[in-house]
Amino acid sequence: MTERRDEEKELGIVPAHERVSVGSCLWRGQLQVNLPVVLLIAAGGTIILGGGAIIAQSGEFHLGMPGTVLAVVAGMVLSPIGLPWIWWSVSVPKWRIWALRHVDNWPELEARAVKTGLIWPRGWIFEKTEIKSEQQRILEKKLIRYRDEHG
Repeated sequence: MTERRDEEKELGIVPAHERVSVGSCLWRGQLQVNLPVVLLIAAGGTIILGGGAIIAQSGEFHLGMPGTVLAVVAGMVLSPIGLPWIWWSVSVPKWRIWALRHVDNWPELEARAVKTGLIWPRGWIFEKTEIKSEQQRILEKKLIRYRDEHG
């Protein structure tokens, strides 16, 4: 038992009396990861509407258009998809490491996080779009291995 506690301490897993429920972890994930994604998508929609108005005022839409209008079109294309995806790609690994350290029932949390759209199932192509440092990658692998074995 002492060996297990030492490993938990080394991995940064909080003591059992400080752990939070699966629901609390999901709530935190939705606030930290998906709420900003939704807000960025909404901002992207605003950019699309504003960009549409600029393009409408420019007279015509063609490949030789002025640089300002071209920049608006690029922003219209990238902002509703690219920025939210980048946010998700950076924030999900951080949340997952936090959750692995703070929840008692990782298998249940992982299943519910997939079901609610917070994370992708292990091995899916979109999971590979996560952006994490080598240190995060190593820590996450160790935490997942530990949690898969010990709950």
